[in-house]
Amino acid sequence: MTTAVKRSGQSDVGSLANLMAVAIRGLHRRLCIGEDTPTPLSLEKGDWSGAQASFLRPKIFNPTSAAPCQNICFDSICKPFPSTSAFHHNHHSLNFMSGLMLADSMGRDPAAEMPHFWVPETIFAGMLFKRGDGYFLSLGRTPAILNALQLKELPWAFTGPLPAEEKDETRIPANEVIADDVLSANESSPALTLDIGRHLVCKLLVKADEVRFYDYTIHVSDQIMAEKTGSCLVLRRGTKSFSLMPFLVEKGFILKLTVANLMDFFASCGIRMPKNTTKAARIRRLLQMDCITQECSPDKIRAILEVLDKQEEKRRKKGEKPNEPSDEALNRENRGFLTCLLFPNA
Repeated sequence: MTTAVKRSGQSDVGSLANLMAVAIRGLHRRLCIGEDTPTPLSLEKGDWSGAQASFLRPKIFNPTSAAPCQNICFDSICKPFPSTSAFHHNHHSLNFMSGLMLADSMGRDPAAEMPHFWVPETIFAGMLFKRGDGYFLSLGRTPAILNALQLKELPWAFTGPLPAEEKDETRIPANEVIADDVLSANESSPALTLDIGRHLVCKLLVKADEVRFYDYTIHVSDQIMAEKTGSCLVLRRGTKSFSLMPFLVEKGFILKLTVANLMDFFASCGIRMPKNTTKAARIRRLLQMDCITQECSPDKIRAILEVLDKQEEKRRKKGEKPNEPSDEALNRENRGFLTCLLFPNA
């Protein structure tokens, strides 16, 4: 096996993609053990002769040697891997395989969970959401598995809007953001704080239709309350909940999504668009959906459309601008002209 791994790095024998395919095939055979699945390779003590295993072909890491399986589509596993770089392998491939293993350990069908692996890639860091009876705070966008902080409700509640802020001329914010209060005069919500313990950071397999997102504000409590709750951070959440895409539109995060994220969302909704459709056209189509117009305010939708118009106008002006010689090209021509004057025989 060691020799086969070394040979996989040689020319015309193997590559990182082949090695990755073998890892996926091994996991695939462990998870999907059916009648047509071949028996896994098991080596015994007598199979070893020296440092090399006998009867192993040098091209064992060729993905074409993988036997087809009816329980799961092998192409659907390999297609999400558009690159074989080290960054893509660590950031995407390992998370994708970890999602399959987590689904199997939770007793779920890995093949049924795969179509929802795009959801964690659209949940940005700091987004507060509710899943079941628990509240969580996202740690960032990751493929397949969502890493989140677990929160707990306190016996105290926030009621009404925040008090008027006193102006302090000695401490003026550089970028003052004016936002609507998450609670109105007659609304109240229980306070949330970090659930300090062994299970503070959770790994979740989420679906778009089983999570609800909330807006919130962060407050710092005094020492006495921090000793009671275990944390000085207290979250004051709003009462209005959003689904995934309407919340991204409401906060403007929809502009930060990639084309692949939008394609996965449209595929989950049964909407097909040409592959060469631009990102702006996909966002415009998304803003016309009923789930967006029902949950988002018209002002937020209008603001997103204005940003798209400005981007397209800027791109159009950049394309109409004539190509002017760069400073580096001009300096190169000037140096050549001076060389001809000073050294005519050179």
